[in-house]
Amino acid sequence: MQPWRFTNAGRSTRSCSAFLAIRRGFDMVWGRFQWISRKCNMVKLRFDYS
Repeated sequence: MQPWRFTNAGRSTRSCSAFLAIRRGFDMVWGRFQWISRKCNMVKLRFDYS
């Protein structure tokens, strides 16, 4: 086991990378959600005007 794993620096870098990974996944899911809601709005408008 490397000793740096137990230092504050190692722990903060690990948590920071984990936070960035979670953030990236959240951004991806949020973008997909916005895209789906935009599609639904377009379909709704089409039904309203037909």
